[in-house]
This record gives sequence, C-alpha cells and structure tokens, in this order.
Amino acid sequence: MLKQSLANNFWAVFKKIIPFLILFLVSLIPVYYTWGKLAIGGDTILPFNSEGVQKFLWQWYDSGNGQYFSQNQAPLFLIYKLFGYFSLSLTAIASIIFFAFNVLAGTAIYKLCNLVYKPKNTLYLAFPMLFYLLSPAVLNGWHYCFIYAFAPWFVYFITKILVTRHMAQVDIILLNVVVFFASVDLPNPKYLVYLYLFAGVSLILALFLRIINIKLILKNWWKPLLFFLCSFYLLLPLTFFALNYSPENYAIHIKQNYSDSGQFMDQGSTTINKMVQLHQSNINIDANERLNYNNSKKIVFVGSLFFICLLLNLFFKKKDPESKVELIFLVLVCLYLFFAVGPNPPLGFLYIYLVSNIGLLAFLRTTAGAVFFLSILYSVLLFGFIENFKDKNKFIVTGLLFVALLAASYPLIDGKFYKNLDIVGNKTVDKKSYGLNIPADYFAAKKVIDNQKIDGKLLNLKCDLSYINTTWGYFGPSIYNFLFDYYNIGFNSIISKTENHSVAFILDDKSLIIDKSKSLLQVDNTTTVLDASNLTLKAVSSDNFLAHFWIPTKSYNEDKLLGDLAENSNKKAFGEAVYLAEQNQSSIQTLEQLPAQTIDKPNIEYKKVNPTKYRIIIHQAKNPFPLIFNETFNKNWKIYPLSNQFQTKSELSTELENYQIIANNEDFQATKEEVKSDIDLGLVTSLNNGTNTSAKPSFVSKKLFGTIQNDNLKQGSLFDTLFKKSVLDEKHLVANGYANSWLVDPSAICRNQSTSCQVNPDGSYDLAMVVEFLPQRVFWLGLIISLISILTSLVFLVFKLLKRKNKQI
Repeated sequence: MLKQSLANNFWAVFKKIIPFLILFLVSLIPVYYTWGKLAIGGDTILPFNSEGVQKFLWQWYDSGNGQYFSQNQAPLFLIYKLFGYFSLSLTAIASIIFFAFNVLAGTAIYKLCNLVYKPKNTLYLAFPMLFYLLSPAVLNGWHYCFIYAFAPWFVYFITKILVTRHMAQVDIILLNVVVFFASVDLPNPKYLVYLYLFAGVSLILALFLRIINIKLILKNWWKPLLFFLCSFYLLLPLTFFALNYSPENYAIHIKQNYSDSGQFMDQGSTTINKMVQLHQSNINIDANERLNYNNSKKIVFVGSLFFICLLLNLFFKKKDPESKVELIFLVLVCLYLFFAVGPNPPLGFLYIYLVSNIGLLAFLRTTAGAVFFLSILYSVLLFGFIENFKDKNKFIVTGLLFVALLAASYPLIDGKFYKNLDIVGNKTVDKKSYGLNIPADYFAAKKVIDNQKIDGKLLNLKCDLSYINTTWGYFGPSIYNFLFDYYNIGFNSIISKTENHSVAFILDDKSLIIDKSKSLLQVDNTTTVLDASNLTLKAVSSDNFLAHFWIPTKSYNEDKLLGDLAENSNKKAFGEAVYLAEQNQSSIQTLEQLPAQTIDKPNIEYKKVNPTKYRIIIHQAKNPFPLIFNETFNKNWKIYPLSNQFQTKSELSTELENYQIIANNEDFQATKEEVKSDIDLGLVTSLNNGTNTSAKPSFVSKKLFGTIQNDNLKQGSLFDTLFKKSVLDEKHLVANGYANSWLVDPSAICRNQSTSCQVNPDGSYDLAMVVEFLPQRVFWLGLIISLISILTSLVFLVFKLLKRKNKQI
C-alpha cells in the first residue's frame, strides 16, 4: 500500500512537471539548429552589445541626418548590459534569448489556460503550450520577437481580472513590466495598440456579459489609472510623437503612395483563408519550400481544422463564467482577424478607408502582429475544446490535434525555418546552413570606429542604412547602427556637399551587393585607417571637416528647388551655406535679415552631452550671425540660455599638464600646444567636467573652421532647461536643405539674458547656451511620473502586506 501510495504521489507530481519538460525540449529546437550561428534577417536583427543599443534610448535617432523617433530600446539595453558582465559570445547570447523567449511564452499560455479552465489533469496543458510555440503564425515572424513572448502575459493578467473579479495591485505592476518589454518595436505602436485593444474590448464585453460589474470598476478606479501613470514614460512621449507625426516625413507609405504597385503591402497575401490558418503566403522559408507549403492540401486542411474546432466549441455546454470568457475570446478572434486580413476581402474596403484617410493609422499599412494575438486565442480555445471530452476521448482528441499541429508546423520542427534565405536573388547565400556568422572584419572596424572621439558622422558609400545584401549571405536591416557606437549616415542622406553633413569617416563595405547603376559619392582628401577584405575605413582630412555646430562665412538666400541643391552647393566654397526660400516660407522675414557675409566670425566651443542635448559657448561674437547645427531640421530643437561657468586660466594651466593625445585620434585632436594657445585666446574654457577632479582631461579637438569640440565642458543636468524659456524660436531656419540654423544677435540676447552672457574687453560677447530636443524633456517628465507612481505603489503594497501580517499575528 505504501509503495502504491508513493507511486501515485510520484505520478501526480510528474504529470504536473511533464508539460514543462516538453516546453523546455521544444524551446531548445531553435537553439539546436542555430547553435554557433546567428539566425538573423528579415525585419529583425540581433544587437551586438549594450553600447550599440544605447544610441536608441533617446527621442532623437542619430542616423542619416537624424530623425525624431519615440522608441523604447531600454529592454534590449538592459538585457545586453546584463550579458556584458559575462564572457559570452554573440551566438551564445542569441541562443539564450531564443530559449528564454520560448519558455516565457509557453509558461504564460500554461497559466492562462489553467486560469480559465482549472483542469483536473494538467498534463493536457502541454498541447496549448506547444501550439503557441509551434503555431504557423511563427512562420511569418522572425526569430527575435519580444511581442510574441510577452503578449500572452498581458492577456493572462487581463483575463485574471475577468475570472477572479478582482484587480490585484501587484498584477497592475506586473502588467507594466510586460508592457515595458513588449514595447520594443516603438515608435510603431501597432503591438501596443493591439495590447490595449485586448484590454479595452475584454473589459467592455465582460461588463456587457455581467462577468464583472460596474462596482468593480468604480471600487478599483485608481488601479487602471495607476497602470497608465506607471506607463507614462511610454504614453506621454508617444502621444507627443503622434502629434508631431506625418507619414510623408517618415517614409511610411500607404496605398496611394506605393508608386510601384498602388496597393497595400499585404494585399493578396493575408487573405481570410490564410489568416484563419494563422499564416500568410509569404512565410519565411526557402522559395521552393514555401511553394510546396502553400499548395499543400494537407496544410490547408489541418490549418482550417483548428478554426473549425473553435466553432464547434460553441455547441458544447459550458459552466459559467468559463463560457462567457470563451465568448469574449471568440469575439476577439473576429476582431484580430479583421486586422490580420487587413486590405483583403471581405472587409478590406473598410480597412483601406481607415488607414488611407486617418494619418495616425498609417502604422497599419502592414498587418503584421495581429496574427500573434490570434495564436494566443487559438491556443486557449483549442484547450477549451479538448476539455469538453472525457479522459479517454480527451486523449484521442489531443493526439489528433497534436498530429495536425506537427503537420502545420513542420518547418519549425525540421529546421527549414532556421535555414538561410535567398530573398533577393543573392547566389552567395548558403541555403544549407542554419544561420550565419558576421565576418571578423566588422568587429575589427568596430574597435577602430568606437574609439574615435570626434563628434562626426560615418558615411557608408554604398548603403542607405535601410536594407543590405552581402556576399557573406546576409540580407536584412543594415547592421551598422547596431554594430558601431557612432553616428551613421547613408549615401542617400547626402543632399548638400559632403562636408555640410559633418562627415568624419568613410566606410566602403566591399561585401555589399549593390545596383551598379547608382551614382556613388566620391570623397577627396581622405586617409585609409583600416583596409580589410570586406571593408575599407577612411578618415576625412580635418581641413575638410565641418563640425556639428559651425558658422558660415557666406550665406546665400536662393529660390532654387531642393532637387537642385546638391549641384548648386558644390559650386559654393568650403564653409558657405545655402538657404532655400521654399523651405523657409514661414520665416521669410528672418531669411531677409540673414547677413550675406559673416563679419568678424565668432568661434564655437561645444560638447555633445547626448543625441538630444549639446552645451555650446559662442566666443567673441559682435555682429548678428547664422549658427548652423548639422541635424535634420525640426522645430522642436530649442536653444536655452545657460549660466556662464568658466574655469580660470590658472586652473586650466594646471589641468593642461595631464592632457594627453588619445590613440588613433591624432587627426582631429588638438595637441597640448594647440590647447594652450586656445586657452590663451579664451576659446577653451574647461579641462575638467567636474565629474572626477583627479581624471585626466578628455578630448579637445583642433579648431575646425572656427569650432572646437571640448568634451571637458560640464554634463549639466535635467534642470539646466527645466524652467527656462527657449530663445530664437522665431529665428529658426533650414540651411543646406536639411540642417537647423538660427540667426543669432548677440547684443539682443545679452540684453535679455545677462547671466548667460559675458562681455569681453573688446566689446564682443561670450554666450553660453544649451541646444536641446524638446521631446526628450517630455520623456523625462513621463519617466518622472512613472517612477513616482511605481514607488508610491510599491510603498503602499508593502504597507498593505505588513498590515495584513500584523492582523494574522
């Protein structure tokens, strides 16, 4: 009897463990196929380190000529920061991410099904877990998808409110954790919209079906508010971005803008029959395999079988509120089918009308993502279908559905999904290999580029920084932004003279397969820094370099069109600027005040604090002058006055003794003698940024056409501009076809902002200012609100737990 009892207990425990053993084994499938390689491509790329991600943490994206992007890459940054403490290879990190995402997703499905149905035998929960991990929907995704891993957790916590009729404060906090990781794809808000859509529709239907009542909402009104306040760091900047957004500025095209086809991207591929089967026709496997998969009657049958089972589920008698939760999920299946089918019949006309006529819905130009939510709903409802049967029949039904799943998802099981793809006719792709390795040349170039201190741009002669196609087999988003911790710019972004874009280095990626008909840029006066088999890196001569901030010697006010700018600017001398009337229609009066020639050209000393903030000091300014900032024009770039805080010459002389040239920066860095000369002239005002008094002075550039980059200027803080009003907003112009420019009158500024101004003995002025991107302040405000809300919530939660514990005592 004792042995029998122990055996029964062991089997009872083992049955609960079996689903997770199966989950771990299935989660290892991608690791098994891609071990030692990187499964990258399509629309997704794996970052290389935290340094390559940190440039994405700001509201201004410094790529091309710069662009306003309200994105959230903090989860990636934190993950790679954590990995940075371990000596792990890039491929090992990829395997960990693969495995962890699958385990996270499968566990969420387990808890969700267990929550809704409370099954007596948890062994059968293995099926919905497997269904979600091996769903045909994955065939249209790519290998690293945050939303696929975290969306089931969001659904779980919302469903928990419906089932338990209780809003737990800890669940609200955990919901925010889920949203944090699920929002990596911003500023494209489609996944975030799909999450909130699930929450909103579920709660409204639950009220209508009387699963929950209005008293629950009124009693817990502050908890949804808390949820939104905790996520303000996302919602506030994203709202501000939406208010400043237009599809034309971001190359987000909808039907009428597709000049090649005149239709939406998914028209004809996300048909209703395909979406019911959870995959569109353009799945990510080899072309021949794709054709066989799409034409297979077996695949059509088993894919449709899952949907039929959902419908049959309606005819089984259910207990309440289980039946009502299922009904809500079925309604949501219909809703997400609408978004997944998109521009195709039967309701494609409505979808097209909404997206074409409402600019803020331009993110729905593709239907990607909606099918992921269908996978979640299918997984739960199919388990509900299984639960309708008694034990013996349940085993048979589960077995048949499992066979159907294997048939529908065989590319995920036999590894075809993880093989390299030839998407664009690249004959160098090794289609027999599972993934690829990035050549060592790129990492050699990374060491050289990341060590450069000059605040310039890295120009890729053959790439527009969108998609690249290489002779070593990779096709997908350009790897340079994730690889190099430097400002990257593609050849297509050069719309004026090259020097007018602050280009400091030239990258010639010889592995790129390009259209030979494209006219490629030629840059003179360069020195080879690195010459490898796959790429060549060259440095531009410091004599041919214009810093991020500069003052032109001459300014031309012209009526020529933007398309004529490149040819026209090449006729201008080095350091001369062009202002086009068509781009400055709202500032015609300022344009007319622009001096044709800068008299007594001032000098500039500046520091790049981060991509959204620069400290700048104008030295020895007498007359009005145009100040140019080589970033894409945006009205949200603001100038704020800053109190003068200069070191004395004696302090600077003491600091100068420890000044050293940084290796491989000789071309742009000032020598000790040049720094001393600039100190004597009053052009270098700090050699210690105040963060570490014992540290050696940081990088100081040569005087580059009147501009000195001084990384020793103070970092400053959020409060530098917090309560200050910007100046020169009405003097903001577009220069050289893209850049920001302000007409600065030093005497007028000094009359109104005396604390930021210093009068020199010769009557000239030194002006201290901060140039800052306003949306970053909006982000900081949202972050502060979120942190206060989270901390308040945690304190209240701890207090509540302690109070409950004291009552028990």
